[in-house]
Amino acid sequence: MDGSNVDAGLIRFASASADVPVAVAVLSAAAERIPRPAGLDDVDRARVRDSCDMLRSSSLARLLGELFSGVESAPTVIESISRYCVLDHCALMVFPDDFDAALDTLVELGATPGPVVPSVIVKARLAERYGVPADSLDVRICHATPAGTAAVPGGRRPTIELFMLRPSADLPGGILERERGQELERHVALRLVEPDAAVIEFLRQVLREQAGFGWDGGGYNPHDDADAGGTSALYFLGWSRDPAGGVPRRQRLEIKFHGAFPAVTQ
Repeated sequence: MDGSNVDAGLIRFASASADVPVAVAVLSAAAERIPRPAGLDDVDRARVRDSCDMLRSSSLARLLGELFSGVESAPTVIESISRYCVLDHCALMVFPDDFDAALDTLVELGATPGPVVPSVIVKARLAERYGVPADSLDVRICHATPAGTAAVPGGRRPTIELFMLRPSADLPGGILERERGQELERHVALRLVEPDAAVIEFLRQVLREQAGFGWDGGGYNPHDDADAGGTSALYFLGWSRDPAGGVPRRQRLEIKFHGAFPAVTQ
């Protein structure tokens, strides 16, 4: 049988699989047999396509319900968060050799890319995680709007946020496989519509004390929505119950807002 047909079959199987770790492993194995394209390879194409589909079919209430599955006070947590926040984006890390070619791939997948800006927060996280200088990492951010998504209160449409890490010989060994396999930067992000230090602290307490989500870092990126004063972000990490009875699922939540708030983002 032709090798390309085998790889195509693996990709179709993985894309239809409900087991995310298995699907990623199968797709990665298939990708290793195929020369890397300049834009997004078949593994990342499938991951981006799945994220677009999720945004089109999910509401804020549904996403938060999945995020806090198994949390006893989930209804109270969801009500508290929904009072102040709207759905902003779903995020994942991809690995294009060429950033412009990656944008072309997004258009092919039915998502309209916005500006590409330098990463600050995720770049620093990667540098710390792998013990390498931040300057050795070429990481860019792009928000892309999938066709068919509905606007949230305030008029914005949710996006997919892509952290684009360009592969190079200088990267630590196994970084691509680990980041894809464990989805360490995948998250759901909410936007705090009216940033206020007291509300930010309230949301931190709700997530920590009622939802049991731990602090997972934060920061400020002056390049992200620079015209609005840059963007601050808070990250929280928790585990949700698998309705099918499997192992708990790792969940990350970001709350973002315009402006610099160093007292609460560090």
